[in-house]
Amino acid sequence: MDASGFTATLTGRVDGGRVVYERTSLKAGGLTRHHRMTLSPENGRVIQTGEHSDDAGKTWSRDFQLTYVRRAA
Repeated sequence: MDASGFTATLTGRVDGGRVVYERTSLKAGGLTRHHRMTLSPENGRVIQTGEHSDDAGKTWSRDFQLTYVRRAA
């Protein structure tokens, strides 16, 4: 759930050391949009990437990319 109250149900899997979550939504006109969020470990950090596809996963456009770093003690 985000700050606006929007909720999304995602299906997840582990793929080559990454965690990948996916879901679909309907756009205006009845078109299907595919969404995926990937969590990837990289050099002691975690990279979270959100993407969407309007062509059944043939091509993907990045919506955001976040980097999580462990806070120093």
